[in-house]
Amino acid sequence: MIVYRKVEEWKETLSHIDRLKSMVVEAASAASGDTLREAALDLLIEWGVFESALVDAISPDEDDDNDAIALLRRAALLTGRIFHASIRAVDQNGHKGLCNELMGIADRLKGLKLPESVTLREPEGYAHYGLYPELYMKAARRLSEESRPTEAVCIGLRSIGTSLSAAASAALAAEGCSVESLTLRPRGHPFKRYIQASRAVSRRIQSLRGRPFLIFDEGPGLSGTSFGSAVKFLSSLGIPEKDMVLFPSWEPDGSAFFSEEAKGPWGRLRKYTADFDSVFVKSGRLSRGLKTSGLVNISGGGWRPYFYRSEEDYPAVNAHHEKRKYVAIGAHSEGEGEGDGRAWNGLVLRFAGLGRFGRSKYERALRLSASGLTQRAASIRDGFMATEFVHGRPVAGTELNQVLLDEMARYVAFIDNNMDERPSVSFDEMEEMIRRNTTVGLGGKWTERLSALSRFRPSFNENGARSVDGRMLPNEWLLTPRGYVKADSFDHHADQFFPRCQDIAWDLAGAIIEFNLSPMEEDYFLSRFLRLSRDRSALKRLQFYKTAYLAYRLGYSAFSAEELKGTKDGEKFKALNGRYSLRLKHELLAL
Repeated sequence: MIVYRKVEEWKETLSHIDRLKSMVVEAASAASGDTLREAALDLLIEWGVFESALVDAISPDEDDDNDAIALLRRAALLTGRIFHASIRAVDQNGHKGLCNELMGIADRLKGLKLPESVTLREPEGYAHYGLYPELYMKAARRLSEESRPTEAVCIGLRSIGTSLSAAASAALAAEGCSVESLTLRPRGHPFKRYIQASRAVSRRIQSLRGRPFLIFDEGPGLSGTSFGSAVKFLSSLGIPEKDMVLFPSWEPDGSAFFSEEAKGPWGRLRKYTADFDSVFVKSGRLSRGLKTSGLVNISGGGWRPYFYRSEEDYPAVNAHHEKRKYVAIGAHSEGEGEGDGRAWNGLVLRFAGLGRFGRSKYERALRLSASGLTQRAASIRDGFMATEFVHGRPVAGTELNQVLLDEMARYVAFIDNNMDERPSVSFDEMEEMIRRNTTVGLGGKWTERLSALSRFRPSFNENGARSVDGRMLPNEWLLTPRGYVKADSFDHHADQFFPRCQDIAWDLAGAIIEFNLSPMEEDYFLSRFLRLSRDRSALKRLQFYKTAYLAYRLGYSAFSAEELKGTKDGEKFKALNGRYSLRLKHELLAL
């Protein structure tokens, strides 16, 4: 099944180096405190993304070592030191010299023969999963306190391991440890990764035997093979497992890994992590600037007990895909934004993304706030967006009425009129998702009917793309004293799943399907939308998007049912899968 959507963007190499140089200037001129920390974090993240992309372009088949790769790693380690300086705040101006050194390396890079372009990959941990470089720095310091290494080799697994290893290297260096660092790319199928390196890289690693080898990456995921591939590669070069240390984002026991090859080393090797709650919640950092009587963790579906009488009534949730969320009781924000100085009933703190990823979602949130259709946005800090806590209850799919239809039409029309974006999914990609999910979910005989989709190709981009809501489910609408309010509306156009930025017909189809609108209700909903929207052609594409929406939800529910097998949420997703299957068959017959 296809449910994920890889996010990549093409950049001209030299122009992008100039952009990074401008970020260095911003970091050098930043004052201390939050301004410096944010500028340093941006630089750490964006240089890591660029380093990973350029090294991949230079060494597409195997990891190699040359002047450009060495300069990129030196620069990355400097971004780690700049970020470390912004966190520790020991020397208020110490980062400026580091910035000057980094600027010099950037200029030297521009003088080398480099690939003309690079493909930048979105760092999903920073954008979606609440991955913080500070936690890896703390984990590295804990290693230093326990074993006091004087030398270490820090290996970042590309992509995101580039910046994580740079931050951790800075923390180790500050403790007096001499650090050698390189990056490696796990290649191949996600469930069977391997590392391929040149003789030069292999010889370099072998020359460092006797030192601890520290391996940095996000995850592990379902297979554990990224870490496993690094362990296998180092072992093949004679590095004993006792000298290897893993730095993951969390520590499962490994028994559920799909890869048998990854299970053994995972259980044998030392691992260091740092706890998010201790660094951000218990320390008071997350609630800094908020006048609140306490934080309530509602992550991973933890919000459901507050709104439903029993687990049988819970909507299905895949906790692995949920953002960290907290309610700040009785809080108001002292930061800028719509919440400045207001004593609201409370705030919801929801991870939106670090750096530019969080800021772009916050800008969208402010625009939606002005419509009165969503929670009001208050502020963003440390990657968490604060929005108004709205007293109300989620809507059930069976309690549809004219007022709710009017509000849904107004909401979707507002997005259509105000949220223009570049398309992020082509017709061919969308058609491939529909075809794959239909074939796997329903069987080959249903796939034959998909040939009729080709007639929608000419009109696919007729209305352009919007940053759609993407989740028009009943429980995402709240009935409140001031009327209906759309919840969870700020970032599904920018997550790692389909549809991302897409035709507004995706949201129209989602509302019709999720609320199971009758023909009369559907006609009313669409007529209200057309009256409010500038789009007069959405109905021409609606049948295509009904099929696309159902194929995606069929895939997502099947994926989640399998991943959560044996749990109540797994059973709920299995039931949803049956519902989407029947409705998709109906749409395919209509084609």
